[in-house]
Amino acid sequence: ELFHQQRLQLQRIPGHRIADSTVVRMEVRGPVLAKERHYEISASITPNQRKLVIYKGYGREDVLKTMELGNTKEAFANFLAALGDNGFIKANEKSAQKSSGLCASGQLIDFILDNGSYGKSELWTTSCGDIEGSFNGNGAAVTNLILGQLPGSKAAIDEVQRSL
Repeated sequence: ELFHQQRLQLQRIPGHRIADSTVVRMEVRGPVLAKERHYEISASITPNQRKLVIYKGYGREDVLKTMELGNTKEAFANFLAALGDNGFIKANEKSAQKSSGLCASGQLIDFILDNGSYGKSELWTTSCGDIEGSFNGNGAAVTNLILGQLPGSKAAIDEVQRSL
């Protein structure tokens, strides 16, 4: 019920009411490998900024790539509407228990919306098809929408994955 209310709130956020502190984040943990071959990705979008950081190893100590771009409230409002249409905060109530080792051969992906007084949503999924996470939206579309806000991000991620 709470997630249903949050979904309605997400779809009702008019562009002029979006707080500067509103943030959409996608956090990706790559396959569980040796620290030299492991990567993590953090993509965050706010009304004022779009940012991608790719880390090598565990603990986010070694930054391999960073991308920062400006944003506008109008662009962000349209982005939020598209996320809402693709189930960004749609929850799966029958999800598996989340753990850091889940889907060790693939990616563990967190989708986060922190919208201050409108609430916070933190849902997760994996690239392992047999594991149901708490996220029940269109994962491919949401991932493409987020990375689509960061021109060149897919190429940067591919480059890092090939180099490890």
